[in-house]
Amino acid sequence: MPALTLAQSAIDTLDVTAPRAFGWRIGDVFERLIVLRLHAPYRLVGDSLPPAGRHTPWLALERPAIDEDTAGATTTYRIRMRYQLVNISPDFPDIALPEIMLRMSNGKETQQALIPASRLRVGTITDFTGHDRRPPQAPAPLPPAPWRQGVWGALLCLALAGLAWLQWGRAFGVGARPFAQLKRRLGGAGDTAWSGDAYDEALRAIHHAFNTTAGRAVFGETLDDFLVDAPRFVAASADIREFFRRSSGHFYRGAADVPVYSRAELTRFVSVCADLERGLG
Repeated sequence: MPALTLAQSAIDTLDVTAPRAFGWRIGDVFERLIVLRLHAPYRLVGDSLPPAGRHTPWLALERPAIDEDTAGATTTYRIRMRYQLVNISPDFPDIALPEIMLRMSNGKETQQALIPASRLRVGTITDFTGHDRRPPQAPAPLPPAPWRQGVWGALLCLALAGLAWLQWGRAFGVGARPFAQLKRRLGGAGDTAWSGDAYDEALRAIHHAFNTTAGRAVFGETLDDFLVDAPRFVAASADIREFFRRSSGHFYRGAADVPVYSRAELTRFVSVCADLERGLG
């Protein structure tokens, strides 16, 4: 497997044109343009671009369009990423445009460069705080007496089913506990050394668990908001802040002095978060 390093010698220039940061509504389509110029013999690894499809609860991505042009000792790639806003909640006015990890290879060495996540402010079409503006209507007549008991019985069954879900379904719903899922994945590998992209993938998986828990992208500078919204994680706030510090140093700054987690350390951190997620902290 080729060595994997942060992009240093491969990139001549890297420019990203992001969509405007506000004013988007459901159904809107917008574009993120990436212009990447590489020194020969490096070339873009095509499968480092995300595939078409649904990527977050809010966004769907069309197949990326790539224009390639070689001039002298450089190759220029113009990458157009077209997203559609397919879901909006009035509770989450800010959503994340996902990060992209580009990879470049010369056949012997693979380098990488991170296009960081960015934030978009979205709005709903319906005014959820407004009043019902439909004209007054007379209430529908009650069903005839023979059917009335059946209607109330059906409503009672629905209410009992809802209570059962709150009591037991959420306790056993795997999708509601992203850290529990991640704990099983990391724990199954034992305390082995990191290889290839495994460390980067583990860090990104933990970020995804925080984002899923919050229902939005969680950044280092918004941890205070996350802890207010999810107070059960306050007990591990120091460890959480340290994780975001190390992850930021690893991905964004390539800092050599940032300690790398061992697999055992990262598994213990995820285990603590999984316990807090279940209210055991």
